[in-house]
Amino acid sequence: MKQTNTNKLVTLLAEIPHEQIAVATEIISFAKVSLGKTLSDSIFITLTDHINHAIERHQNGLALKNALLWEIKRFYNHEFLIGKEVSKHYPPTTQYYTQ
Repeated sequence: MKQTNTNKLVTLLAEIPHEQIAVATEIISFAKVSLGKTLSDSIFITLTDHINHAIERHQNGLALKNALLWEIKRFYNHEFLIGKEVSKHYPPTTQYYTQ
């Protein structure tokens, strides 16, 4: 089972452009400093995948309305503010999510 998960991970990362992996790494480093705590290692995979799909949607002209935006702002305010700060540095990737 572990080998299967490893193969899936390798396949996922092979399909994602290196630049997007680098962006995810920078965002995670910024978030660690801003939050002042260690983040789960799984954030690397989930954020990289999120960025990849966000860019694909943007390139295809697909805008998504975040139905949970109010809850995210209220219950995860610090994380939301980090996301807004990050979006200033990477606007093409995140412009749909900060409106």
